[in-house]
Amino acid sequence: MAEFDRTIVDGGVNGAGWLTRLERHGVDVVGHLIVDGAVRFTSFFRQAALLPACLLESGRVQTYALFMLVGLLAFLGITSRGNLWTSTSSASFSSPRWPALAVLLFLPASNRGLIRIWANLTSLAAS
Repeated sequence: MAEFDRTIVDGGVNGAGWLTRLERHGVDVVGHLIVDGAVRFTSFFRQAALLPACLLESGRVQTYALFMLVGLLAFLGITSRGNLWTSTSSASFSSPRWPALAVLLFLPASNRGLIRIWANLTSLAAS
């Protein structure tokens, strides 16, 4: 009877323990690969999708005002059917330089290089 207990019963208990540990290890591996991988992929995809918006967010009112102005100029450019930069009267409010001057109001004065580039581009566009 002791031989039966030591070989059969203890062998079954030890085998069940071994199978339980093996199954737990398999669940850990599957959980790590599938569940953690899905969570990491979702996090990466979210960060990658929001990166352009995060780059545009600076918290400075000047930046947001500039984006609103650029949107308004784009809207005016679309609705004016390409006549935004050309004008029949050179002294009116609709002269070709007012959009460029309006954008210059919102550029930070410390960034002289950006101001020069903008001024050159608008001079080329107006001529």
